[in-house]
Amino acid sequence: MAVRINAVDAATASWVDQLREKYVNTDVDNAENPSKFGYHHGPIKNPNHGWVPPSHQEDAKIVGRKRSIETLSVAENALAEKEGVQLSSVNGLICDIVVDPSTGEMCGAGWFGDCPALRRHIRTAHPGAVANFVSHGSLSDERVAAEIALRKWVRDGHWRKAKYSKEPGIPPFVSIIRMIADELELLARYDASVAQKYGIWFHRYVPGREQGSPGRLLFIQKALPPAQMPKKTPQSGEKRKVIIITASERSQSSEHVLTASQADDADVGGENERRRSFVKSVKSRCESSSHTSVVMPAATATATPAVTPAVTPGSNVSPSTTVQRWSKTSLVQFFENSGLSQEAYVDLLALKVASNLRAEFALLSYEVGKLKQEVKELKDKLSK
Repeated sequence: MAVRINAVDAATASWVDQLREKYVNTDVDNAENPSKFGYHHGPIKNPNHGWVPPSHQEDAKIVGRKRSIETLSVAENALAEKEGVQLSSVNGLICDIVVDPSTGEMCGAGWFGDCPALRRHIRTAHPGAVANFVSHGSLSDERVAAEIALRKWVRDGHWRKAKYSKEPGIPPFVSIIRMIADELELLARYDASVAQKYGIWFHRYVPGREQGSPGRLLFIQKALPPAQMPKKTPQSGEKRKVIIITASERSQSSEHVLTASQADDADVGGENERRRSFVKSVKSRCESSSHTSVVMPAATATATPAVTPAVTPGSNVSPSTTVQRWSKTSLVQFFENSGLSQEAYVDLLALKVASNLRAEFALLSYEVGKLKQEVKELKDKLSK
């Protein structure tokens, strides 16, 4: 067994081992990008670099002011001389198109709420770079391939060191890249062999962030009873960038539902169907007792706080009731019966809460999208 940075108890060692198995294995070592489903991350070279589609040619002549270019249609995107590359439906939701072939610098625009929004950006800002959407069948298989490829992308330092024209910074909580980088920094905190081989920082560099220990999601400490705070005092100046998702941002992430009905966005319909399948899989993980990426040992499973009743998407119950909610009393009881050290307990709980936030956001975004689509269909009927 690998030597860890800190002396840990058996319960902590169990979930650290599970994290290591998730990121240090031959599947991740041999991950392919692009896979048979297409690119999951960059760098993505544009086979039609410099091509200006007909509808953009007048705008391209304007010099001396910022251009305002309309979204390129699917039909016009297909007019490019060379066929664009395939972009997987499961990716980092950031634009990884290479904008400077001489240096390999990528665009960096993001973070997009979904793949259709990313595709519209790429069609407009990088015409001909990506082929129009094609269904690849099972979304579950595609997601497995994507997660393995993205784990390697982040684990091996490529995400951290990548060159971007627009610095993407730390992803929001709903980002799969955020989840992977958080878990890797947490793993490096406890496993010296991982820290020695891959480093201790996996997020993009943010000034002022990397002054303390890696892996600690400091935001969760606000939810813990004072008695359960870790005894170690953070170093002076230690900060963690936390991105708050506002209601308006959640609404913006679902705007693609209205745009999807446009005639030139025929590719979005199939992708929405695949997205609905993914949301169902997220919901099933929320309903199970082991939906988080790090599972508690069987001996402590009975100490896990109760989960509120699950609901079906589209019902009158808020999607937020599908995730775990802990009172201060249940937090204390969970800690006392878990067998974990205080620091390990805070770290594990942080992973659980982050996972629940992502699941809750996916469900809420899906419900809002459905409601907007129903409103639009009703307006269309009334206008006839």
